[in-house]
Amino acid sequence: TLHYNTHIVGPLVGHFVIGVASAAYLPGLFGYISTIKQQNASAAAAAVQASMFVIAAVLIYASVAGVQSLGFGWFFTLLAFIQLLIAVIAALCLWRSFSRVYGGTRVRRQQQQQPGLVAGDSGLKMMHSRVELLQTASDDRGAARDSVSAV
Repeated sequence: TLHYNTHIVGPLVGHFVIGVASAAYLPGLFGYISTIKQQNASAAAAAVQASMFVIAAVLIYASVAGVQSLGFGWFFTLLAFIQLLIAVIAALCLWRSFSRVYGGTRVRRQQQQQPGLVAGDSGLKMMHSRVELLQTASDDRGAARDSVSAV
């Protein structure tokens, strides 16, 4: 960085972004792994960590050959493009997954089960149905009490 007269803030900002990205995805990844592989959670987490280090080592060696063949600017531009492409694909996968779980399919399923349900009213409708259930149970107790006292 000093060879290209880059201010020291440039690499520091880059390291900060890498740290934030790691702090964002690693806890979720290891939580998912320990949920899926509950009996062997530590071994699965160690395998993921080891594979991350092996991939990093391979990419370091590949980057030397890439910089020598393409040049410094073009190689890292290619890496940035690949990273951007992977981020867009991951965002689309997440959007598709969240829209399937939290989107219209759940609301449509609830509307089929309970006619007259509007998208934002699910919590309100559930609360009203619980209140009606409690009132029905209370009325049944009162009727049972009246029939016992009449005997």
